[in-house]
Amino acid sequence: MSAKSAGTATITATAADGSGSRADCLVTVLPYSVTISGEQVTIKTYLGNAASVTIPDTIGGKTVVAIGNQAFYNKQTLTEVSIPASVTSIGYGAFHECRELTTVNFATASQLTTIAQNGFSECPLTNLTLPSQLVTIGSYSFYHNHLTGALTIPATVTSIGENAFERKDGLETSPLETLVIGDGPGLTIGPAAFKYQAFTTITIPDLVATNTTNSDTMGATGASFNGLYRPSGNGNAGTYHYDTDTKNWSKIS
Repeated sequence: MSAKSAGTATITATAADGSGSRADCLVTVLPYSVTISGEQVTIKTYLGNAASVTIPDTIGGKTVVAIGNQAFYNKQTLTEVSIPASVTSIGYGAFHECRELTTVNFATASQLTTIAQNGFSECPLTNLTLPSQLVTIGSYSFYHNHLTGALTIPATVTSIGENAFERKDGLETSPLETLVIGDGPGLTIGPAAFKYQAFTTITIPDLVATNTTNSDTMGATGASFNGLYRPSGNGNAGTYHYDTDTKNWSKIS
């Protein structure tokens, strides 16, 4: 038996001996195709068309640990998704080109460590709280976002890929203004990671390797920031402020 769509269905079994005995069973069909390995589930494809989706933490009694490559690719009805704490990885292009997706909710105590390349690219996300255990943010992960206000990078993150947080150019809303990077064991930020973001405040620890060959790695004013933060190639921890009148960065604490 194969399900054609998500929802509930009643299966009726009738005795073959002609006695007329029968039994009904109500089953729930989830809107996912999955792969199972032992006690772990990877969501392979989302089959539904809902605007708001809460991904379950278990399917068939087994733990959902991953959202697979292009699992939600190009779902144009999707506006909000909630990801359970059990998920440890989000695959390549998992939510790529979900062009109405503005909200991603990561569960409290999220175990997510990896967001692969193009994970949420071309999604118009307006705000974002990253999970506290995150380690890898792949290239173009949040490419062409609509983020505003502030963004915090957890201290556990060790790699931010190229163009990971590049803002969509030409938007009428304000770009990110504040960036806070947690004090961790070391972080590498790839070329153009924050392209078109217009930071006016950056709080950053030592041991952050920012790409200096690309002038907009740290945003629209990134070239002058890099010169202040890494005068001799080594990071200089603190909080930095950009004066929009003088067009200069200064260290304020």
